[in-house]
Amino acid sequence: MKHRLCIFLSLCCLLVMAGCRRIVLPEEGGQSQSDEVNYNSNAPVVNRDDEGSSDDTGDVVGAFRGYETLREYLEVYGSVDKPIPMEDVLPGGCLYQVIMQNGNISGIENCWVEGYVVGYINGTTWKKAVIGITDAVPSNIVLAAKPDEADMARCFPVQLSQASVDQRNMREALNLKDNPDMLGKLVCLAGVLSYYMHTLGLTQVYDGYYDDGNPEDNPQPDDPEPVNPDPDDPTPDNPDPEPDTPTGPYHGYDTPSAYITAFSQSYDTPAPFEDFLAGGCVYEDIVTKKNGKKWGGRSLWVKGFIVGVATMDNDELNGIFEGNWTGVNGYKHDANILLAPTADTKDIRQCIPIELPNKSDVRRNLNLYSHPSNQGREVAVKGVVSEYFWTVGIKNTSKYHFFDTSE
Repeated sequence: MKHRLCIFLSLCCLLVMAGCRRIVLPEEGGQSQSDEVNYNSNAPVVNRDDEGSSDDTGDVVGAFRGYETLREYLEVYGSVDKPIPMEDVLPGGCLYQVIMQNGNISGIENCWVEGYVVGYINGTTWKKAVIGITDAVPSNIVLAAKPDEADMARCFPVQLSQASVDQRNMREALNLKDNPDMLGKLVCLAGVLSYYMHTLGLTQVYDGYYDDGNPEDNPQPDDPEPVNPDPDDPTPDNPDPEPDTPTGPYHGYDTPSAYITAFSQSYDTPAPFEDFLAGGCVYEDIVTKKNGKKWGGRSLWVKGFIVGVATMDNDELNGIFEGNWTGVNGYKHDANILLAPTADTKDIRQCIPIELPNKSDVRRNLNLYSHPSNQGREVAVKGVVSEYFWTVGIKNTSKYHFFDTSE
């Protein structure tokens, strides 16, 4: 099942020098030696979300998985839906070649990369990589293409910075010193693909999720027919007892982890909608008690009717429940939707804001700006439970399912 490591985009600072741009990592009280970032300051930055970028990466020609240019490759790979494969950023991979050998770019922003957590680096170079969790440091982790990788030369360093709230939260959720159970997890992380630890790495990580196997993708065989211990007695005296009904504080479950596990299996078994509204167990834990970190990193299903979009008005959450979904100065309201328990709900207090990640199939197919006919449709979405628009919402939405046939 996929588990999202919360938090959304932290804006990177861009410094213009000598006609070129390089990424400058914001510092907060200084940066430790193991957090050192090494950038090629003589090369431009590629921004995946900038359709009209003036950076001339279109001239970079090579074997980019069959694509002739880096720009064409990034139109397909590097999004939350289709992250960059680990082999592409390791020695011999197409991105490793262009960044490390050709020196054409110093960073690819808003880039998603997928790999297994196998260790960390205790120093400022990849040669100091340590496989495992012994004496782990909080400032970085290393990824690999397989969970049992033992060759540190086949590892990919990931910076866990403290430069912003989003990056700090990712550091708290990912680092092996505080989270040894992350070892071996398949993670998908968003940040800046750039020169780091004297090799190619991922810096300024602000978002991500991890995967420990999805029962939807790995169906189990049917249980075998039970064998009656006594052929003459069709009803055994001691049948298996009924499973205990959960009685914990999270809709019967003892922990947020158990709650998420229960409601992450299928769109047919979503989390109860009322748990996300004021007074519900999820709302109270995240908004009232500020225990959001306990929920970070894992995703679940929630179901409701699409009724509008969320906006902020004087630092308060508001909803647009009718109109053409075009805001001031032609702004497109396509970045989120509101779910409600009924199709005719117009009370923002009865709604859950759902983030639609940029350049994802979720945004392309659910947003009301492009698909106004989606209003009133019942849908289930899967994403990370977190504070969103100062209330409880779903961020980093990765899956959806409509319950009608009008698609």
